[in-house]
Amino acid sequence: MTSFDPNDFEAHQRTAQESVMREQAEKRVATFLARRPRRFAARGDLDPRILDWTRAMYRGEATSLVLAGGIGAGKTWSLWKAGETLIRNGWKGRFEIVEAYDLKRAARNRDEEQLARWTRADFLAIDDIGAIGMQDWDSDNLHTIINDRWKNGLPVGLTANNSADLDGKAEDLKAIAGPRAASRLQDEATFVVLRGGDRRRAA
Repeated sequence: MTSFDPNDFEAHQRTAQESVMREQAEKRVATFLARRPRRFAARGDLDPRILDWTRAMYRGEATSLVLAGGIGAGKTWSLWKAGETLIRNGWKGRFEIVEAYDLKRAARNRDEEQLARWTRADFLAIDDIGAIGMQDWDSDNLHTIINDRWKNGLPVGLTANNSADLDGKAEDLKAIAGPRAASRLQDEATFVVLRGGDRRRAA
């Protein structure tokens, strides 16, 4: 049993600091999980390739991340699980996941404040990018966000359902993100194609 020394102020200070840090970490996890949709709260293990990416992200060495696969393959679940894994292990960055439709709506409504918040996040994932139908106008807006992040060394996450067209080759990004945005990602993105059936049907 450790004896309590009322005069050991340094020990008391360390104990108080550790307590505050634990409380802050628990609060960050709770805040992140409160934003996570219930559908993506299922337990499970991250694909080892994505887990390796989270380790690199924790060290500040992560590249952008592109997840592809069929409907229900676990792409969005993996994004939320990756964010949870990082924050539970003490990562202090801001991990944002935004649906492509919401990004498109914010751009069309010229919601500069929201767009700036997403652009400045430590990690920004754009979910289901292939679903919005990439027109020239949308491609320009996506390129602006990705280009701003690329210039500042901030990684981007993308998910796409068209796994038949996106098989882990960087040049395939052009089909879902447009040629200019793809050019910013193609040299450094980590590609993960999730195989298997629809997880939602099996649940």
